[in-house]
Amino acid sequence: MHIVERQRVKFHGDNFQYLGLVLYNLLLTVLTLGIYYPWAKCAIRKYLWQETEVAGSRFEWHGTGMEMFRGFIKGYLILGSLIVIINFGHFFIPLDVFPYVILGAYVIILALMPLIIHGMMRYRLSRTSYRGIYFGYRGHLPGFYGLLLRDFLLTIITFGIYGFFFFF
Repeated sequence: MHIVERQRVKFHGDNFQYLGLVLYNLLLTVLTLGIYYPWAKCAIRKYLWQETEVAGSRFEWHGTGMEMFRGFIKGYLILGSLIVIINFGHFFIPLDVFPYVILGAYVIILALMPLIIHGMMRYRLSRTSYRGIYFGYRGHLPGFYGLLLRDFLLTIITFGIYGFFFFF
């Protein structure tokens, strides 16, 4: 019989070094009006991954700020345009049609959320390695949509009680 030894997760990071990194990235993000945010997120993730050890080896982060920036641009353009329509659409859309436009925008946002989560998980895991082995996300998008739709409907049917189990 083979006994599996439990491995502890160790974090070797320093609180003040992490605080300095966060403050530096916050300063650059504010000075660039948010444009530096993907690079800041990448630097923080790289620090956290490299300071985390399991079984004597540390994780590695291989993502870049530019890759994340491309994803942020896509998200800002799609979700930003929908939010602009929701908040300012009454200025340029006839008022008799506007409630349907808002409803449609919210439905689109809700429909895009699983796609965004799925893409984020694929990206994050594909850029993470441990002992030279890259992680991967093998989840199927249609199954993810089905799971979220089921849990969303159960939350509505139970007047929010199921939501506790769905979100936690």
